Amino acid sequence: MIYEREDQFLSYGLSFIANFMLFTLMAAMSFQPKPVELQMDPVPISIMSLPQEEEKAVEEEKEEEPPPPPPEEIPADKPEDIPKEEPKEEPKEPTPPPPPKAVPLHKLTTMPGFARRVEPVYPESLRVAGIQGQVLVEVYISAQGAIMQINVLKSDNEEFSEAVKRAIMSSSFITGRQDGKPVPVKVQIPFTFKLN
Repeated sequence: MIYEREDQFLSYGLSFIANFMLFTLMAAMSFQPKPVELQMDPVPISIMSLPQEEEKAVEEEKEEEPPPPPPEEIPADKPEDIPKEEPKEEPKEPTPPPPPKAVPLHKLTTMPGFARRVEPVYPESLRVAGIQGQVLVEVYISAQGAIMQINVLKSDNEEFSEAVKRAIMSSSFITGRQDGKPVPVKVQIPFTFKLN
């Protein structure tokens, strides 16, 4: 009973914090500063014209220019004479280097764990429908304790999987150690969604 009350208190607290942050964000987005009216002095534009003699000389130069030659026509009856353009290869983006290989758990001297664990929120649509389920995820944790990848190994419902992924991304981890040195690891974490 005590654990249920603590879970309810924790979920209410998280819900309150999320709603408060959302309200603050919406208030900040709706704030519009008063527009500032700019006072600009008109800049005079001076128009310059050529003397009539120079205008006539410019017009005569334009008339003397020969018309451009007509484009060469390619005969349609000889397609083999037309040079074929080879398709250009698009430059390939360099593939990122693969992440360091995870050290197996049995080789660790210190096991990884949660520095801060966030529990997944039970999807309301599944709670109302009375649906329960389990999710098993594999989390790749770097040597610095960062979450590099989350793989869902088993899930009874996609909504449960998404809730677990959000919770994992909000959590923080203490990485495993091998001979006192932090190393990348992969851990499997089960989650159970059960109605009280």
